[in-house]
Amino acid sequence: EFRYMGETTSSDFNGIVRGEFMPDDSEYGDGRYGFSYQHRQNIAKQGSRVSLNADVGYVSDKDYLTDLANNLAISSASHLPQRADVSIDPSDIFLEDENFLLNVDATAYQTVDKNVSKDNEPYSRLPGIRADWEKDFTVGSQQSVSYNATRFTLKPEVKSELVNFGHASSSKTTGLRWDTETSLAVPIERSFIEITPKVTYAYTAYNVENQPIGQSSDPTRGIYLLELGSKLFLEREVSWRETGHTQTLVPSLTYHYVPYEDQDDLPVFDSGSVGFDNIADAFLGNGFWGSDRIQNFQGFTLGLASETYQSDSGDDLLRWDLAQQIYLADREVTIGSEVLDDSDLSPLVGKIDFYPTKTLKTDGFLNWNWDESKVEHWRLGAALNPDFRRKLAATYGWYETSSSIQLDFTWPISSRWQFGTNLLRSESDSGDDGIYSKVSLGYDACCWAIQVALEDRPNGSDEESETRFMATFSLKGMGRISTDQLEGGFTAGAPSLN
Repeated sequence: EFRYMGETTSSDFNGIVRGEFMPDDSEYGDGRYGFSYQHRQNIAKQGSRVSLNADVGYVSDKDYLTDLANNLAISSASHLPQRADVSIDPSDIFLEDENFLLNVDATAYQTVDKNVSKDNEPYSRLPGIRADWEKDFTVGSQQSVSYNATRFTLKPEVKSELVNFGHASSSKTTGLRWDTETSLAVPIERSFIEITPKVTYAYTAYNVENQPIGQSSDPTRGIYLLELGSKLFLEREVSWRETGHTQTLVPSLTYHYVPYEDQDDLPVFDSGSVGFDNIADAFLGNGFWGSDRIQNFQGFTLGLASETYQSDSGDDLLRWDLAQQIYLADREVTIGSEVLDDSDLSPLVGKIDFYPTKTLKTDGFLNWNWDESKVEHWRLGAALNPDFRRKLAATYGWYETSSSIQLDFTWPISSRWQFGTNLLRSESDSGDDGIYSKVSLGYDACCWAIQVALEDRPNGSDEESETRFMATFSLKGMGRISTDQLEGGFTAGAPSLN
């Protein structure tokens, strides 16, 4: 492992190069290897900013992570990213105080999951080019928001993206997609209320190959999206443990009108249906993530949010959110074999975060299905973090057909000894159960560290598990024999305690 960092008069940069090589694996019958490279660089000059990023990982075979990785998240990865991008934020090219961002990326993936067929591998972006521009124009002399004066603002915005999608399978549709959204919003604001009408024109054009028989190789789609949003801002002073706090309450109501357009001839490169697994899903008026589909939507989005924080320090005490969509017409746009959605109400989703102390956090999430009058999904979690060496966390999640529990505990035994344990257990009605556990003990000296770990994990599709013993030795001043965190690559090892 080699790490570097540095500064120039106009930039700062850092990076990590990691590599592993096993000359002759007697079980596998060949040499095996893996490497990763990460680079981050920020350049600022004359008001403009440039960001360079790279995240590339590669392994010699599809069994490498399963056989040799000692981190659950990495060993269970299905795809390794191979991505490089450049973001340019120039200083006022067209107008003063504008926001303009240009991003160019090249992204591919190495699929290492044997259960993923070639047709189901993700698309590559070679390349993707995106440009975003927006500018605020204040109408009239009122520049700030106040209680008894109204501020009017014009907010034009343009988002445009051109992507060349490639795929490893010769039977998949590949080619170019150009997507652009031009919108105009007019926020009308006072300190306690905001009303925002917005109109958007979304246009998408394709130039592709290998379309299904009878479908055009250059389909297009153009849709107007109308939106009228409103928010009310309320707050009051409250007390918690004899300390002054501020409590806010923000109800919101947004009307959407998106007409139906048949999109069955459009290919699907990077889009999917919203699952209402978090609060953000309820505020996506599109109904899909990605640009290949736009859901017809006539109805409302209701939201209610509250935050309680310490008035002096701003430290959070309590946050909660509720969100709900109300439909006035069926949602007719689908992907693949999905069925038409004719329900009148979306799931009601709610989220809560509670911070009893600065080191303790609890959180919860709920998804309620109105049509079936039952909870479809909920989860609860708690985490105690007194400092970076001490952590106790537990999370339980429940779906209608499955559930899971995760425990994470790490604590110092002494100034140099560290104990840790992890447990992840999942159960499913289909019988696809699994359990992962790990116990580790580490010692950290001034210039070296060692960790020993005993790990029990599921063995692929078999019902039996396999037990592993691992030892990791690290020379801090000379580079690591095994790394302490390889987020985008292939292994993980001894934690650095200093």
